[in-house]
Amino acid sequence: MIPLTRNSAVTQLDVALAERKLTPSAAENIRRWLSEPRYGEYAPQVAEHIAAGKWKELDDVFWTVIPFGTGGRRGRMYPIGCNAINDRTIGESAQGLAEYVKDVHVPSSEFKVHSSETANSELRTRNSELRCAIAYDTRHNSRRFAELCASVMVANGFRVYFLDGFRSTPELSFLVRHKQCACGIMVTASHNPPSDNAVKVYWSTGGQVIPPHDQGIVERVMNVQEIRRADFGPAVAEGQIVFCQAEIDAAFIQSVLGQRCPGPRALKIVYSPLHGVGEFAAVPALEADGFAEIEIFGPHREPSGDFPNVPGHVSNPENAAVFDAI
Repeated sequence: MIPLTRNSAVTQLDVALAERKLTPSAAENIRRWLSEPRYGEYAPQVAEHIAAGKWKELDDVFWTVIPFGTGGRRGRMYPIGCNAINDRTIGESAQGLAEYVKDVHVPSSEFKVHSSETANSELRTRNSELRCAIAYDTRHNSRRFAELCASVMVANGFRVYFLDGFRSTPELSFLVRHKQCACGIMVTASHNPPSDNAVKVYWSTGGQVIPPHDQGIVERVMNVQEIRRADFGPAVAEGQIVFCQAEIDAAFIQSVLGQRCPGPRALKIVYSPLHGVGEFAAVPALEADGFAEIEIFGPHREPSGDFPNVPGHVSNPENAAVFDAI
């Protein structure tokens, strides 16, 4: 296939729009990705799709801008497109988060708490060092997206505390608080199908972002021009990215044990992680609390972004049918 020039790609785009193979909003977004410098590295792939006449794929991934909601952005993965999860939409999410946190960050030496300042204090973090916690789950590309987010945060002046293995969202929340991070990023699409992934953003409280932070982050994300990136490997070697999984695993389990209730422990338990990360959180906590007879349901044990052995390949514990085989 002969690569299209930008002009010929735009011409074909206009023809496709006239023939109603594309929605107007998709055509407008595609033009931006072909012409604006911030999308320059993706323009060749966009042009290739146009040359191949992949109008359905192009319309699906360009008809809108993937929203930032429920604490983050989630959707179907595709290498290009503003309505898909890819390096650009993940990278700009991390970049926008970094810019917002830096805007509202106040060093601890300048921070004083008074009862009348409760609302304002929610806009600030207490650390003199900017810190971000990052974790990821078993979904396809989760590790890659986690490394991308870490690289962006480091390039923006953050020290990153990184869980270097499949871990749960509650442990990410704990890490944010344990290391007094200004924010956290969890790469997961929860109960979505295997085609999807997402980033969820957490505030210094360990909870998902709420007003006014959510809107503030959205504004930064939607206006990102340049995504700053550091090299992941050198950042690890220089201590800018800190692998802390063993330390946090132990501290997390101790924190969970601090909330245990009295009662019998001589129980037989069958546990299904549904191909996800639950085994790495629930089972160690149960064992540490004295539950000795725990069986992991074998067909659901493999960490897999394909969720192969659950109905419809959707790993949702709210769907009772996923447990029919147990």
